[in-house]
Amino acid sequence: MILLFWQTGSFEYDEIFAAVEEGAVSGTMITLTAILIFIGAVGKSGQFPLHTCFQTRWKVRRQFLR
Repeated sequence: MILLFWQTGSFEYDEIFAAVEEGAVSGTMITLTAILIFIGAVGKSGQFPLHTCFQTRWKVRRQFLR
């Protein structure tokens, strides 16, 4: 998000989209920003790389609850 602000000077979606349409933001920067936002969302949700660890722990926890 900071990269988008750095390139466009705004956090407003309308202004960001307008800057992209005008060509003020390079395609490389758009791709980099999209990848970083995706990695942040995946990391925040705990899906990677802990998804295998959570399954193992849940199975062990279920055994103790019985």
